Amino acid sequence: MEKRRLGSGAAVRILLKYLHPKLKVQECFPNAPANQRLEEFRVLRLGTKVISRVERVVVFVTHDVFQNNEMYCAIRYAHVTEEGPEASLFATNDAGNVILFPESHGNENEEVLEVLPEELVRENIHFDNPGTMAVVHEHDLSIDDDNAPAPENIPQANDDPNTVVFRSEWGHDGICFRRNNGANNQRARLVHLKEGMRLSHLQMFEMLFPTTFVKNVMLPAMNAKIRKQVEYGEFLQYIGIMLKISTTAGHSTRDFWKLDQSGTRETPFRFNDVMSRDRFDEITQNLTYTNKEPPPYKDRFWQIRDVIQAWNDNMADEFQAGWITVLDESMSKWVNKYTCPGFMVVPRKPWPLGNEYHSIVCSQSDVMFAIELVEGKDVPSHRDHPRFEHHEKGKTVSKLIRLTKSLQGRGSIVVLDSGFCVLKGIIELKKVGIHAAALIKKRRYWPKHIDGQKILEYFQDKEIGFSNALKGKMEDVDFYIHCVKEPDYVLMFMTSYGLPSGHGHTQKRKTNDGRMITFQYPEVAANHYKFRDGVDNHNARRMYPVAIEEQMRTMRWENRVFQFLLAVTEVNTNAALHYFQGDDIDSQLDFRYKLASEMINNEYVTSNSDNDGRRLKRKDKVVVHDLRSVPPYKKFRGTELVAAAGRYNQRLCSLCGSNQKKIRTYCICTPGTFRCRNCYDEHIIECNNEFASTC
Repeated sequence: MEKRRLGSGAAVRILLKYLHPKLKVQECFPNAPANQRLEEFRVLRLGTKVISRVERVVVFVTHDVFQNNEMYCAIRYAHVTEEGPEASLFATNDAGNVILFPESHGNENEEVLEVLPEELVRENIHFDNPGTMAVVHEHDLSIDDDNAPAPENIPQANDDPNTVVFRSEWGHDGICFRRNNGANNQRARLVHLKEGMRLSHLQMFEMLFPTTFVKNVMLPAMNAKIRKQVEYGEFLQYIGIMLKISTTAGHSTRDFWKLDQSGTRETPFRFNDVMSRDRFDEITQNLTYTNKEPPPYKDRFWQIRDVIQAWNDNMADEFQAGWITVLDESMSKWVNKYTCPGFMVVPRKPWPLGNEYHSIVCSQSDVMFAIELVEGKDVPSHRDHPRFEHHEKGKTVSKLIRLTKSLQGRGSIVVLDSGFCVLKGIIELKKVGIHAAALIKKRRYWPKHIDGQKILEYFQDKEIGFSNALKGKMEDVDFYIHCVKEPDYVLMFMTSYGLPSGHGHTQKRKTNDGRMITFQYPEVAANHYKFRDGVDNHNARRMYPVAIEEQMRTMRWENRVFQFLLAVTEVNTNAALHYFQGDDIDSQLDFRYKLASEMINNEYVTSNSDNDGRRLKRKDKVVVHDLRSVPPYKKFRGTELVAAAGRYNQRLCSLCGSNQKKIRTYCICTPGTFRCRNCYDEHIIECNNEFASTC
């Protein structure tokens, strides 16, 4: 069939994501899915517009939906369904393309990447550079800055100075409000883990991931639009493949299905015997995170709200944090502000661009148990929105209440940095049985009700290490300001718990005259410095050395949110197995490899995948690989594991001798044959090459 020609008066269809201006599109389609298109546009004329900082040839169109206002899109995204009059056809070159049509680099399923300028996406961004910050402000980006005060701390004309009453004299009563209420230092626990029960990597992952939501919501919603139904076991295999790909860097996803890898750096494993590449791509493209219809108001997050809520609800049901926790921020990488709702710039983070999550971690077990996506300028204004829960108490205060919901009534402690230093928040948490301490820092203003200048004057002539406290009352709730004199500053905390100096960690400081002073921090300062890095450490294990979010590239922002939840759960699973079962804490890559292997070989799969309906042509049975260690007090007799007198039975690698270093590892496809990690990778490649030759 001859291609329909473009001209004035022609009817065209356009994917909404390629249509401009974006504001008009969002007004009419506030929650449009990425694949939604609109028919019966009428072409007006050709012209040029700057899209993604590049001048492009565009076609101007009208449509009744947009009240006949002029809209436009890059010319290659206007697909002609009906030609206009012959005399109105646009001029073409010898190749049949409209004159000035730019060279095509993709198809209609490609994302139009309106990416950020190079100054912001390069490595080692320096936000202290005025030029960099000028670019940030030029592009109207939301910034979470260390110098920005919490909204509640910005002075208002109607502030009542009598809201807080301080005692006239400095001094601590010697009473800890938390201990006085009978709170103890309870251990973290898994609610449904029975005594003596030991869980595998996969079983612990299933406990800490919203498995019920996956089965009851995600899979049915996805299966409603997919040709071949995805069962739970296959979905676990899909996740396992994602995780296993993310154990190695430098390969594209497609490389892991290439049978002929000659001339390229070979992947250490391939998945043709688990799932076809087309099937993997089909699941990726159809992942669905809600079974609800979009709300009647504009909400750019509606597709992922349910899965985040399900994750939080599951953690609240399955996990009970220990006596002390820490609240901080986590980042999920993204570089396209136009396709990422809630896009934030957080200069203090190793990767400062993308989605920011407020996160809370149990400091005993290192398990992250609650998260909240920062919605920034994209937060819906509709008052029925769940983000407005407790909003009358203030933005920061309501956030603290929502994130600590599972801690209420238990006398737990929350460690807070200066970004959450709002006295009203400390008071509201204490009302619901949670004790908190926040670092006091001047962020343009001193926190409301805290006269930081008077505190500095009081400590001006005090010796290094001097500590004191000032008692206050707000809404009939007592609190303390704990302070310590440091060489160059005064350390300050607002807190609803803690004992004074003499109950913390010993500190040493050198004075200007060369003397060494030894003193002890107050309890709140000691806890702050001991536990403050909990979220940062969790983030580091999630992101380094290979991040799932970095390795599994996607153009669907919703998938990136899902990847973030997977990565958080993976780190949680490793930490939980160590804390609750005493398992060795594995490096995150080693743990990821083991977890991925269990997922790929999960018990829910009744038979091997038939690769999207096409049986693999293979002479022998599909071989499953997994590198395992000989269990303690076991040894091989032939291919069977039997009891052994020694705890760790080791042998040299059967292939390379492992440089005379004994090992305990073997592949499950050849039990009794010891292989080191390098020989194991070569073994898989060899098996895959053999597989290719029989296909």
